[in-house]
Amino acid sequence: MWQRAGTWAVALAFGLVALAVFPAATFAAEPPWFLDPASEQAGRVARLFNIELLVAILVFLIVEGLIVYVVIRYRQRGPDDPVPEQIHGSTAMELTWTIGTSVALLFVLVVFWQTMTTLAAPPADAEALQVVVRGKQWWWEFEYPEYGFRTANELYIPVGQPVEFVTESDNVIHSFWVPRLSGKVDVVPGQQNRIWFQADEPGEYFGQCAELCGVQHAGMRFKVFALPPEKFAQWVKEQQQPAAEPVTDLAKFGKELFFTKGCAGCHAIAGTQAQGRIGPDLTHFASRTTVAAVLPRTDGNVARWVYNSESVKPGNIMWQTMKNVPLSPEEVDALVAYLQGLK
Repeated sequence: MWQRAGTWAVALAFGLVALAVFPAATFAAEPPWFLDPASEQAGRVARLFNIELLVAILVFLIVEGLIVYVVIRYRQRGPDDPVPEQIHGSTAMELTWTIGTSVALLFVLVVFWQTMTTLAAPPADAEALQVVVRGKQWWWEFEYPEYGFRTANELYIPVGQPVEFVTESDNVIHSFWVPRLSGKVDVVPGQQNRIWFQADEPGEYFGQCAELCGVQHAGMRFKVFALPPEKFAQWVKEQQQPAAEPVTDLAKFGKELFFTKGCAGCHAIAGTQAQGRIGPDLTHFASRTTVAAVLPRTDGNVARWVYNSESVKPGNIMWQTMKNVPLSPEEVDALVAYLQGLK
């Protein structure tokens, strides 16, 4: 019996150590650490997590403590030891653990409901910027209805102003999540879900899809750039401009190829006849920092994506539609020159 008690004690100690060490060891090096909030809304999510974790730890300690106590206190010390008094059917005991559990769950429910209600919509008197978020396979589209343009995989917001996000999907269920700025919201086909947050300080924040959505779920990332109001206004002004015209002969050839090779059927470029809605809007492609949200935007990486996007994001729609369209190395270079000039 002592051996059993020792086993329980070791298990309890291991559980407590794992509980304390695992979160720090696992997540401390991750950029999108949700317990380092940069907005009031993310702070509420962190508060909810801490409260639920504390309640769970208390319940764990009480239950495990009682188990260890019972194992030690009522162990069989000899062959003639009497059987301990049985408490099955004890009204007092059953009321105690039923009421205690109910109170703990009710407390968590109240805090949870308060948090979710706060995150659902910005205050009625707030002048919130609205952004439509569309989950694609596997990338994000951000539309600014007030300003009349769309971007992809990089979201820009003004510091100090509430931003309301209206989420949509035309394929499968995704989940929009910026850990340091807010909680999660499901992006569901056929319906619009909403969430809002307000960045308190300028910076670059990482976002990701938090719902397993397919083969490239892990690559469905995005960045959020929180800018001071004056810089955000300047960015909006730049995004509202039509695409830059190519200057070099190579870039001009690339523009010609963009239309003859069928790229315009899926992509839009403001100021041209390209009005596709299947792929990302490329009007200001060269103002973005990444290619397909997973590679730095360099000439080499753009060429890799244009020539063989399957090697970057296996299963992407562009590869499925363009894999049979031949491109010579010279044509790839021309397309890269055109795209890299779209600032």
